[in-house]
Amino acid sequence: FCAGLLQVRPDAPLWAKCGVVAPTQAVRENLVAIAETAGNKTDVSIGTRMSVREHQVEVLLAIDRIDDAISLMRKLVAMNAADESQTEQQLIARIKYRILARMCEIGRLLDRKDLVKESAEQTLALIGTFGKNLMTEWYEKSEGGAIKSILDTLIRSKEYERAEAIVLAMLRATLNSPQVGKNRDKREALIS
Repeated sequence: FCAGLLQVRPDAPLWAKCGVVAPTQAVRENLVAIAETAGNKTDVSIGTRMSVREHQVEVLLAIDRIDDAISLMRKLVAMNAADESQTEQQLIARIKYRILARMCEIGRLLDRKDLVKESAEQTLALIGTFGKNLMTEWYEKSEGGAIKSILDTLIRSKEYERAEAIVLAMLRATLNSPQVGKNRDKREALIS
């Protein structure tokens, strides 16, 4: 059932569940192959491909292929979207924030300080990339959860300096955003 559905609708949010309930290793590997094939399609946008690849990460984690999932997460976070439209860049950034939150939590759970550090550094880089183009409403509503998760994980890991650096980068990005930077009242309210 899962394989047939996900071949037709690779955007369906069933990947991890299907990976967990897959009765055999062959079925699990087939799910990975379906996600990889869908993620390689060139007739869809880069955002759609990344979304499918994010699902592939989930199925890899569900079938305990942790190293493969981490490797794929690193590739997705490193993906360059500079030539894409602003809307597509924002979609890709949302996916990257979710992936970084997942990577940070995996690092904490596996006591892999390198993953915690890497996810924090990549989060800072991603915040820095958007800078003035960061849309405050999108940032607060859509990615507040992912960034909050990263901050919570950093604090639980006693990585206070990294958490502080992310908070300061978020504050700078928000203050420099068009929605806040040009509006004196919003800017002063945010600072106070």
